[in-house]
This record gives sequence, C-alpha cells and structure tokens, in this order.
Amino acid sequence: MTVWFVRLFPLFLTLVAPGALALESPGTALKKDVAPVLSVLRDKSLDTSARRARLNTILDARFDVEAMAQRILAVNWSETTTYQRERFVQLFKGVLQDTYLAAMESYTTETVRVGGERIQGDRATVIVTIMRRDGTDIPLLFKLRRGGNGWLAYDANIEGVSLVSTYRGRFAEIVNSQGMDGLLDYMARRNEELPPNV
Repeated sequence: MTVWFVRLFPLFLTLVAPGALALESPGTALKKDVAPVLSVLRDKSLDTSARRARLNTILDARFDVEAMAQRILAVNWSETTTYQRERFVQLFKGVLQDTYLAAMESYTTETVRVGGERIQGDRATVIVTIMRRDGTDIPLLFKLRRGGNGWLAYDANIEGVSLVSTYRGRFAEIVNSQGMDGLLDYMARRNEELPPNV
C-alpha cells in the first residue's frame, strides 16, 4: 500500500474562488510537480544519488510531514517531550523519503486518471486512479490540508487503508513495548541503513 501511495500523487484540477483572485487548488498545486518528476525519472544521465536528491525537493514541497507525524503518534504525541517530537518528525521524514523515492524510481508506464476533487475549508480530498498496463485500476484517495505553504498531503487511502493508520499501528506496537525512546532508536537505525541522500 505505501508503494502506491507515494507513486503518483501530483495531478489535479483548478479552482477559482468567486469574486476573488484565482486560488490554486490542491490539484493545481500538485500538477505542477508532474513534468519535473517525470523529467528526473527519465533522465538517464543522473545517477541514483542525484536523482533522489532532486526528487527529494519535490517531496519537501508537497508533504506535510509534521501533520502526518502528529496523526501517526496520535495520543502518544501529547505525551512526548518537545525533543522527542522534533526527533520523530525528522526520522519519519527519512522513512517517508525512502518509501516515496523508491516507489517513484520504479515508475514505468502507468497512466493516471484524475477523478473528483472536494474542498471543505482548509481540507481537501482528491481521487486518482492509476491504470496499469495489465488493465487493472488502482484507486487512491489523497487527503490534503492548506497552510501557509499551500496544499500539502498528509494522508492517502488505497482500498480503504490509510497510510497514516498503517504507520500508527506499526509504531504504536514499538512504543507500547519499548517506549518512545525505543521507537526513536528503531527509526534511527532504520534510516542509517538507507542509501545516501534519502
């Protein structure tokens, strides 16, 4: 599920606010990333390190890592120290980068169809369907929030399974058995095993 979440989420529609200047919708914001992502993926002159460094820039611009981290820790978030929160956000960013970049690098010839976009205040959902070469469709529901830096993704669902919920369950088991410091140690060790620039 995490592979499909991070594979292709930058595409969508335009929203114009009545009686005001045109406001960038979540779809419009993410759509801007498609061309550069595909350009990077198809550039054979880039080695793995350079490719991941460039894709990383896109990741930083489109994921609200702190919001994801808070939702993943759930009740444990309020029970952690400021240092533990900051450390968790930093380490989770490494985990997310690894998942996202590995999936993006495996992108081949899938076609993406953009479905409905729904905006309620500072929250939005966008439906995207990945059409595979074998004829099967993979529907995804992306959740975004609007902040000072525009629309950022904070969760995604595939077949009713949430990315945030998946990590929440996985990390909660470690916190329950080893405490928050145990989780941080686990994540630090995991990130040390990742390739450079991830």
